[in-house]
Amino acid sequence: MAPIVFHGNDIWELPRSYRALVSRSATLFPLTVSSYSAGALSTLGLAPILPPSIAPDWRTTLIEESRRRRPPAAVPTVLSVFRLPAWEGKGLPVLVEALAAIRQRTGPVRLVVAGRGPIPGSLRDFASAHPELELHENPDDHFLASLYGEADLFALCTRTMPPSSGEGYGIVLLEAQLAGCPVVGPASGGSYDAYQEGLTGVTPANESSEALAVVLSDLLTNRPRLARMSGRAAELAVATTDPAEYTRKAITALTGTPPADRPHPGVPEQRVAVNRLPEGLTQG
Repeated sequence: MAPIVFHGNDIWELPRSYRALVSRSATLFPLTVSSYSAGALSTLGLAPILPPSIAPDWRTTLIEESRRRRPPAAVPTVLSVFRLPAWEGKGLPVLVEALAAIRQRTGPVRLVVAGRGPIPGSLRDFASAHPELELHENPDDHFLASLYGEADLFALCTRTMPPSSGEGYGIVLLEAQLAGCPVVGPASGGSYDAYQEGLTGVTPANESSEALAVVLSDLLTNRPRLARMSGRAAELAVATTDPAEYTRKAITALTGTPPADRPHPGVPEQRVAVNRLPEGLTQG
């Protein structure tokens, strides 16, 4: 058996011939990262859900950052993290527009954007026209963790636009919560699975800048609520990404049976099973 994990664009851009191959082969089976993606793959059959997790060292770094969270600054900070070449699809223009409306009513709000580069010329031009936007290209783990720790609120505003159809999951939402930062997720897509609505994050009513401004304003002007959400975000994200529990989830998704319910194989069977694992699953 060979599992195929579908993350996002590979679902929307999957050629018909590949769909036919996966749906008809007895040795191939799809897995995906969220309930939204599982629905999009329904034509291939029932796809078990295996959400992404966080590398142990990176997880520890983010948890340590959550324990060092500073008192809120006078000027609140909103952070967004994504691949910088995809800045338009990740909704940066809408986020900038929403924050501009908020500043007119409530005062200054700092906007920080970080991610893997290179920074395209179009984004440089956009940033030049919006001096309130602070860009960080290719931050190392230590600096990125500090950005998560300093932010009052994290926002991922991925658009539903061809050829994509929204965020498949949004692992940066999980990273932010590990660092104790509440999140605002995209209005559509699979990110609902990455946080708990109203407890660790909030979802806009739609993809408009007006709807985004409503949720951002409600949170940024209610510091006690943000503080409560910060503590819950860190607590729930730590539990969600526990390595032992994630191993159990992975085995269940790959075999269809929880580890405790499976018979213990003999040594020859163990060797055969290990030899059949996909590359990477035998590491660590």
